[in-house]
Amino acid sequence: MTFYVGNMDGLGISPEDAYTKAEIDIDRPTSFLMCKLMSEDGFLYRHSDGLVLYAANYKAKLFLDEGGYINQKRTSDRKKAASWMVDTFDFLKYPLGIILSILGLYKILLNLNLI
Repeated sequence: MTFYVGNMDGLGISPEDAYTKAEIDIDRPTSFLMCKLMSEDGFLYRHSDGLVLYAANYKAKLFLDEGGYINQKRTSDRKKAASWMVDTFDFLKYPLGIILSILGLYKILLNLNLI
């Protein structure tokens, strides 16, 4: 995507030319798949002249300025960690509440000399 954003002349570049000029070590089918996925994400658009040419749009530039897919993965990882902590707390709060209630009742009964 960085290569496409750096060449935002509106003419479009084929996936083959993009990975060759950007010196990325991927095969031809992978380059087409990557462009299709970035297109589905809304960052590249395909020219309608019959050739397979893609060009970046303003969303791609903004996305890269905000950290791109790496930042998106970090954010996703943080959300997963926070969700895990909330789920763990939810799992533990009910047994912990029951134990604390029993201990509280035990203390009250001790103070009233009923035990």
